[in-house]
Amino acid sequence: MQGGGSDLSDVMKTLGLTHLEKALPALFEQARQQKMTYETFLQRALDAEVEGRNLRAAQRRIQAARLPVTKTLESFEFSFQPSISERLVRELADLSFIQTASNVILEKSTVLSILMETNAHRSDLPSMMQPCS
Repeated sequence: MQGGGSDLSDVMKTLGLTHLEKALPALFEQARQQKMTYETFLQRALDAEVEGRNLRAAQRRIQAARLPVTKTLESFEFSFQPSISERLVRELADLSFIQTASNVILEKSTVLSILMETNAHRSDLPSMMQPCS
């Protein structure tokens, strides 16, 4: 990939844009097909880099946490704990209460434990934790 006299790949490596480098061929094709504006193309390119960095950071945090087993809501046996509302746990697990800045009070430590274990692997968690405007 040539751009402005220097190899585009070298420039991206120098700037540490490793995720963008991987996403760029597909972005170029999308830009051609959709006739994107420069602003739209740049936004999507930067979004790809940010998304890649967030995913990699989440993977590093998960690895550093040394979680024993990856747990999911799908693997949790709600029949083993009939006092726990499956509907409520699934609703809380989507973490929409964070985006709406709603307060949640959990009375059962089991529910909190389930939510913590099943959301520990979410790559979008850091972006959800940004202050609400």
